[in-house]
Amino acid sequence: MASAYRQQKEYKLAYRYLNRYSLSKDALSLQRRNNKVLQLEAHFKFDSQNQQLQLLGKDNALKEQRLLQQQQTIENQQLQQQRWLLAGILIMCGLVFIYWRWQNQRYLVTLKQQVAERTHALAKSNELLKTMSYTDSLTGLHNRHYFFSVINQQLAKLSRTNHLLPPAQLKSLVFAVVDIDHFKNINDSHGHGAGDQVLEQFSKILQQHSRDSDLLIRWGGEEFLLVMDNLTAEEAAHTLNRIRNAIANHQFTLNHNEFLHCTCSVGFASYPFIAAMPELFNWEQVIEFADGALYLAKENQRNAWVGIVPSTEKLHWQSDDVVKHYRKYLLAGELKSHSNITAKLKF
Repeated sequence: MASAYRQQKEYKLAYRYLNRYSLSKDALSLQRRNNKVLQLEAHFKFDSQNQQLQLLGKDNALKEQRLLQQQQTIENQQLQQQRWLLAGILIMCGLVFIYWRWQNQRYLVTLKQQVAERTHALAKSNELLKTMSYTDSLTGLHNRHYFFSVINQQLAKLSRTNHLLPPAQLKSLVFAVVDIDHFKNINDSHGHGAGDQVLEQFSKILQQHSRDSDLLIRWGGEEFLLVMDNLTAEEAAHTLNRIRNAIANHQFTLNHNEFLHCTCSVGFASYPFIAAMPELFNWEQVIEFADGALYLAKENQRNAWVGIVPSTEKLHWQSDDVVKHYRKYLLAGELKSHSNITAKLKF
């Protein structure tokens, strides 16, 4: 258009169109530059945003890593706290257990002490009860219960001793039954209190004239059993005669300055009854012989002693009958008696 106007010499219009062209061209160039600038700005912004996003991502990753580290640290701290708490609980449990054991040991020691004390007290009580059950309350002598508890030991000891000795040196036990003469008259005349005083003094005289190795038993009522070991029949007779004389010569003191005299009768027999055959007569049968001898002493004279011994070894064929009917065997001479009574004994 400008060339056409220039050919027509319309220079003003040509200039105008040229000016418009220049302006349009400049505008287009400016537009292109602006577009490029905008594109560059868009690329820059995009790159900046990408960088920011990357930075944000890295920052988020760092924050997440830090958060994980913090969380791990917190978990480690919690775990450490739990460990310390568990350790504290275990230590506390250990201390409680140690304290419990200590208290338990103290309690056991105290309990053992109490048990020992109670056992000792119980043993003392039992010993006291045993002593009381073995002791006659009036005379202080041993009673039948004690005799039955020790007689088997005495017989076993005798058997062991005789087993080692020759026949000529065999030992024996002498069973002597001692009875106060006319004791019922003492009770009737002076009262039972006086009778008890006589029993007490009588038992002391028996103790004075017996050995420590002898068994002295209150057999019942006014009757006493004296078991003497390692004595022959003659030695036993001598000892019993000495006791009889001591009783006869003693002045018994009663209340209100009263005095009286009394005598005693004694019957005895030896175990084994037949030395060569100790199994033929047991100790109960020997005491029955001694009791029979006592009756003979009382029936014939009183204030006397009588002993029964075998005169033949044929007795073992009928030992039960011999014990039951000893008077018949005395009359037949298969048993014999010896006594301080000078007159012939009546069977």
